Amino acid sequence: MAKLGANSTTQHAWLSQTKLYGFELFMAAFGLTVAAIVIDYGLFAFFNYLMSEGSAEGYIGEGSLVIVAAMVIWLPLALLFYLRSRGEQVRNAKRTSSTLHKVMISILLFVNILLAAGAAFAAVYSLFQIAIGADMTPGEMLMRVTVPALLMALLHAWVCFAFSSVRFAGRRVFAMSFLGIGVVVMAALLLVSFGTVRATAMDDHREDDLRMISDAIRDDYRASRELPLSLTDLDFEADDLRFDVDDYYYDRQSLGRYELCADFAADTSDDYTRYDVEEYSTYGDFSSHREGRQCFKLRANSYSTYDYGDRIDS
Repeated sequence: MAKLGANSTTQHAWLSQTKLYGFELFMAAFGLTVAAIVIDYGLFAFFNYLMSEGSAEGYIGEGSLVIVAAMVIWLPLALLFYLRSRGEQVRNAKRTSSTLHKVMISILLFVNILLAAGAAFAAVYSLFQIAIGADMTPGEMLMRVTVPALLMALLHAWVCFAFSSVRFAGRRVFAMSFLGIGVVVMAALLLVSFGTVRATAMDDHREDDLRMISDAIRDDYRASRELPLSLTDLDFEADDLRFDVDDYYYDRQSLGRYELCADFAADTSDDYTRYDVEEYSTYGDFSSHREGRQCFKLRANSYSTYDYGDRIDS
């Protein structure tokens, strides 16, 4: 029992003191400020995702997965430095009177107060936008801007109090609460980003399949001077296509022309007018598409169908 108590005391001491106070205080202040900013990002991303029917351009994507992966390592480290540096302040009250401590805490408070004030400004301004009838509906403005901005302001104000007032929140209570908030927000960001990135990856596979199918159609046309009756007439190896050939849609036309269609999960271009042109191309730009069914107008020969009108399929 005595040995168990000694081990517990040793572990408690390890989380409550440090000989590198200046360094660990800096890492705690810097680390938690950065972590709070990332949580801000996650809040705005998640609320915008909810209001965008499954998409939130500029927030959700591969970059979000990188951020979540970094936070898995960074957040526990920042909280560890926080516990040790704050524990050292409790153990040795003289630490708080040093110039180093005052400078670092002043910088921490300045940055977080600035961020909290900016978020509060965004929340208030969004309410003004609602009052004057902005482009967004009141519900959209509240969910996209007002609510996440208010949560951001509260979060940074909380970080300020956690460093400036021991009475406001015990260091362990703050650490566990901040960790819980970070885990919840990052888990939500991971969930929505994973789905979006996976959908984009599937679209990439569809684009590759369409290129392979169009190449096969072009080769078949050059050999027989006819377009295939269906995609199943083309010769593909079992692992040539990532999806089954029946997942794609083929419309055989005259003059060596045809349409090739697929169902995509995401938009890759804002210029939708380009999809409505009547001109047929030999090599389709499959990487540029809208969400849902997208058809590409193609021709199997490299000649202009207007100059070579006698090249009509049998």
